[in-house]
Amino acid sequence: MTLPGSGAISFANIDAEIANGTNSIDMNWVRTNTKDSVTNLGALYSRAWYQQNTAGNCNNGNCTATACNCSGNTQCANCSLSAINCTNCDTRAWLQPNCNCACTYNCTLVANVLYNNCYSDERLKCKWERLPTDTLKRLAKVKVGTYERIDNGALEIGVSAQNLEDALPRVVTHDARGYKKVDYAKAALVSVIELVREVAELRKELDEIKSKTAR
Repeated sequence: MTLPGSGAISFANIDAEIANGTNSIDMNWVRTNTKDSVTNLGALYSRAWYQQNTAGNCNNGNCTATACNCSGNTQCANCSLSAINCTNCDTRAWLQPNCNCACTYNCTLVANVLYNNCYSDERLKCKWERLPTDTLKRLAKVKVGTYERIDNGALEIGVSAQNLEDALPRVVTHDARGYKKVDYAKAALVSVIELVREVAELRKELDEIKSKTAR
């Protein structure tokens, strides 16, 4: 349940939203129970009374504002195939914009394909360029392994986005806070293809050497 998205909003609407039942809501209550200290009821359109926490509703920036769909297939911007843990959980409920995203959830491969990789048809692409010849050497220097997240203590496996950005800058982005994010699917696919090409070249050279020594 959320407050109306248009028209007049009354204190009775707010009272029903928070399931208070006492009709004791006033503007001072609204001001102290909104994170942005709302001073007029018109600023409450489509807000909901909930607590962002690990038990449920936590908008951690991985759900889009216009395509939040956490009851069915989760649609995420910059999907990760591993658990995403929120870092901005609330200590209590607030009257706030409602995204209802699970605080910790796994983006499915289906959601990733639906949101990030809709089209890869070559007819939609131009100005192709090969990756730098030293890409594999740069990838070999990327910090990779298991680590502990500072924000939530979770044990995970992955790479350093800062290191990877030097080798594959197009697979690294950053959020509004400046934290870097990795598109692991693209990074893995591109890296494998480059490695396959390198192996093919080495095999060709080896065959040539074998051919010469056999004469």
